[in-house]
Amino acid sequence: MEVDSRLVDVFCDQLGEDCRDSIVITATMDDIEAWDSLAFINLVMAIEEKFGVKFSMGESAQMYSVANIMRLLEEKDVLGG
Repeated sequence: MEVDSRLVDVFCDQLGEDCRDSIVITATMDDIEAWDSLAFINLVMAIEEKFGVKFSMGESAQMYSVANIMRLLEEKDVLGG
């Protein structure tokens, strides 16, 4: 599975352009140094804004990996794939 380019853009906006190559489907918070707890909160809010969705607390708690974020976005039917 390929990571949606819009999601990669959100990650880069929040974590810095130098992380672009690190945003792969298998990446987790442990893999990307800039993805700390503050970045996590900003990332969730930026993803909500970019894709026009809202995540529950339970959903947000699952957003520790790129794969989980993609799955949540697919469940909200906003990836258009």
